[in-house]
Amino acid sequence: MTASAEAASESAAGHERGRRHGHERRGEGPREDERGSLFPADCQTLPAPGEGRHGPGPLHEVYDGDGSGELDEVELASLHADLIAGCEARKAQLLAAYDVDGDGELSETELETLRAARDAEREAERASDLATYDTNGDGELDREERHAMFDAKRAEFEAGFDADASGELDATELASLYEAIKEAIRNGEGFGRGRR
Repeated sequence: MTASAEAASESAAGHERGRRHGHERRGEGPREDERGSLFPADCQTLPAPGEGRHGPGPLHEVYDGDGSGELDEVELASLHADLIAGCEARKAQLLAAYDVDGDGELSETELETLRAARDAEREAERASDLATYDTNGDGELDREERHAMFDAKRAEFEAGFDADASGELDATELASLYEAIKEAIRNGEGFGRGRR
């Protein structure tokens, strides 16, 4: 993953990560009975954005191309198409990495390998975050430490798009950021991984 795509993925994932480190269920990752969440069987059946939800989601601003504050049908269709493309890309990535027998599906054994890898990645990320941001050394990130972590990560990632080093993202730089987020979604980066 490129640095800008990593940053874009980070931006879109900020709320998710906060819940993970807040001792709520880690991310929105699947429980053992949510096989489809861990490995999507049919990406074409993804619900359209907004179905069963109220209010704007974390990608609302990214896809609100006209700045109206609402996603019109074209913007919603674009978001939905990108989510489907990301799902398909992630599915292909998972098959390439974990489909040992090459049958185009992940067996329970292959899923267990995927779960173990996902859990190890999350634990490594958590350990890194704790080592960097757990200033009181209690082994947890409290609210203040989480805010400090988010602020530091946001500043680091925005710096990658702040071409004029002004400390603020102008409209052109913000458009570049949004396009990087969309590209990360289409490429399946972070897709279905508890939002890495």
